Amino acid sequence: MDIKALIDSLNRLDVSKTEAVSLYFVEKRKKGLTAFAPELGEKVRGELTEMFISTLSTSVFELEQSELNLNGRIEDTLETSDLSLGRADQIINEISENPPQQDMGEMKLEDIKFYLIEFRIDNESQEPVSIKILKRFYNYKKLRKGLRGYFTGNHFQQFENDIIGIDCDIDLVILDDEMLVINRASLNSIFDMNDYYLENTKAILADIGTYSKINNFEQFSKECLEDRSLVKRFTQLQKDKTAVAGFFEHYANLPSVIEQASLEIKLDSAGNIDYQGEYVERLDIFKCMADRFYKTLLQGVIGEDALR
Repeated sequence: MDIKALIDSLNRLDVSKTEAVSLYFVEKRKKGLTAFAPELGEKVRGELTEMFISTLSTSVFELEQSELNLNGRIEDTLETSDLSLGRADQIINEISENPPQQDMGEMKLEDIKFYLIEFRIDNESQEPVSIKILKRFYNYKKLRKGLRGYFTGNHFQQFENDIIGIDCDIDLVILDDEMLVINRASLNSIFDMNDYYLENTKAILADIGTYSKINNFEQFSKECLEDRSLVKRFTQLQKDKTAVAGFFEHYANLPSVIEQASLEIKLDSAGNIDYQGEYVERLDIFKCMADRFYKTLLQGVIGEDALR
């Protein structure tokens, strides 16, 4: 994602237009989303724009960018993804296509999961540029149960209403079909990551099952889907459309890999994987499917690529 182009676009934003900046507080429920959109005055629209121009201008956004890998993160990089991640495209479309709730009295802070700020920049005869900034919402329950206030001179005055803060920090930036992930930990709060992992893992397990090379496959599949760590890893593997086919095309090499890497995988007399329901078995089977193991050229040492 071109950060300089983002900043240049925000610098061109005409904050005098009501539609230039929109703020949505999003409540997530199993039946869908509800977005609350307060009215923003021109001064607030301008301050939000300047605040995020300042944030995007910090050294963090000068880091090299790499494709997001669910198995781990490369140090000192920002991660990018398409909008299939966590069904982000569906969530963004649901917010955009449904009229927002504008009665802010109906909004319950404890139900808000994240907020989204959209900047719409006119682009001559083309469609306006839409920059979306997302941040998970902290409702500060402890603060709301206590006494909130401010000073006027030497006097402490109590706030009568809840306090809502818009943070200058950014969790995610979306531009067109690309998402920049600054805070990976926010993904679970903002998107439907668990459903996303399960959906992708079911798809790849269905593919694996067609080869009929794992005994007790129904048990293997069930226990993989119940393993929160493995569903994330299988989801990453699903991005490589040749991974499963490649594993079975080179299946004859599996006994050698098991021996050299000292894996907890047992084969029956027909050469099929004889799955017995142990976690270490599931993990080693996954590692082989992901082709994680390698041998160094100089010393012939067996190693494992944890990011595969």
